[in-house]
Amino acid sequence: MLLQISNLTVKVASLQSQKTIVDKVSFSLSSERVLALVGGSGSGKTTIGLAILRLLAPQLTVTFGAIDFNGENILSASPKRMRQLRGKEVAMIFQEPLDAFNPVLPIGFQIEEMLWYHTALPAEKRKGRVYELLNTVGIRDPRRVARDYPHQLSGGMRQRAMIAQALAANPKLIIADEPTSNLDVTLQARVIELIKKLIADLKLSVLLITHDLGVVDHLADEVVVLSEGSVVEQGAVRDIVHNPQQDYTRKLMEALA
Repeated sequence: MLLQISNLTVKVASLQSQKTIVDKVSFSLSSERVLALVGGSGSGKTTIGLAILRLLAPQLTVTFGAIDFNGENILSASPKRMRQLRGKEVAMIFQEPLDAFNPVLPIGFQIEEMLWYHTALPAEKRKGRVYELLNTVGIRDPRRVARDYPHQLSGGMRQRAMIAQALAANPKLIIADEPTSNLDVTLQARVIELIKKLIADLKLSVLLITHDLGVVDHLADEVVVLSEGSVVEQGAVRDIVHNPQQDYTRKLMEALA
């Protein structure tokens, strides 16, 4: 099993009390599979993704449970080990590329940084690998785009560039947080097809965080439905999306359809 989440509980602390954000969530993801976390706003989807990478905001704390990645206990890993894991073993595609990229550095430089930190590629080969990655995600003029700054790219191009950055060190797991939410319908379809192709070609495992049933139906093998931090229903896509058993899931599917 590549990823095993067991009874994960995350709480947010205030001056007066603690509030549970994720409540004893359990699921597993095998190699070369896609699992979707689906739920309304505030259901805990993104919190789970950030907990896996140990990138939770300071006020959020994992208070119970376990996160096992490829046989390794994430929650007990040292800060140095987590820096090694992020990007190399587990990479994240964030919801908003403009927030993920440094606005004052060229796109190519930022992708090359990943190669410098996580691979043994010599300097003279890193730029070629950057162009190759940009080409892999369907960017037609990679040399020009590599010189551009994030704000100079369209939303679809930024999304593709962020996927290229995530793929740089050949991670085993990609966490994709709402990868199509800020794109128009045409670009959404292109990004879905791109991710689908990359999953097949590179044999990736993906934890897909989304509210879009179209994305789930096209990409995922399994679904975990969340409500207010708890698992309501989970199973194969064909069962959950097309024949949900719980009232909450049915209502969610109707609302998101």
